[in-house]
Amino acid sequence: MTRPSPGSHTTPTTDHTTAAPPATDALQRQNAPRPGGSRGSGPRRGGRPLAALIACALALAAITGPTSCTGHRADQDPAPDSQDLMTTAAAPASASQDTALGDDLIAKRDQARAADPPVQGEQINDDSPEGATLSAYYFLLLYRYAFMTGSTDDINAMSDTECVFCRSTIDDATKLYKEGGWADYWDITVDKTTYHDPTDAFPYVRLDTTVTTSESSTYSGDGTETANQADPEHTLTFAMYHNGTRWIIREVKTQ
Repeated sequence: MTRPSPGSHTTPTTDHTTAAPPATDALQRQNAPRPGGSRGSGPRRGGRPLAALIACALALAAITGPTSCTGHRADQDPAPDSQDLMTTAAAPASASQDTALGDDLIAKRDQARAADPPVQGEQINDDSPEGATLSAYYFLLLYRYAFMTGSTDDINAMSDTECVFCRSTIDDATKLYKEGGWADYWDITVDKTTYHDPTDAFPYVRLDTTVTTSESSTYSGDGTETANQADPEHTLTFAMYHNGTRWIIREVKTQ
């Protein structure tokens, strides 16, 4: 069944505004880097902050239909399925890339790609405001994980097939990895969330999240570094639904 577009939304009638819930605080601590881990900036590729990528994805969706922020249309170049993505993520860097990088950057790349998968909260699958909040935060952690490691299976699993931002994330992270690049670790902090119940006009949960991200660097396959500045507090809005088992991200936008 084709789900209605998040763009048709009206103001929900029930709001639940809270500071970052304790469970999210605990997750942020659990997902902090291990001693010696690389530090870095907000969800970015090629120097583009998370907010810019989301704005790009939503603008392209409105104008041209499903399109990646790397520039290709989904109907011209079909997105790979999860098995294709697994195969891509398993591809090793070439010897020529290693020669171009040198020992220091090879070590940084290998450290990023060896990052542990994000930890899920215990109540992440609950059909509740807390479950939705934990799922949105987990999605942001998977975003970071995808650009660090090239692994996109988990973020793909919680993304609606019609989510333009989700598909752009998967395509861009896979492309960066396939070309030998990676992103350093960056901090992601959720400061406040507002949960809006679905309505007849907008049959999705709307979750407004205030997010702060730290500085970082993104590297191309030849070792070219793009420094990314920290993003101060900005609001990301998630359109989400619970499928009876878990929360699914329908779309993401920035305000």
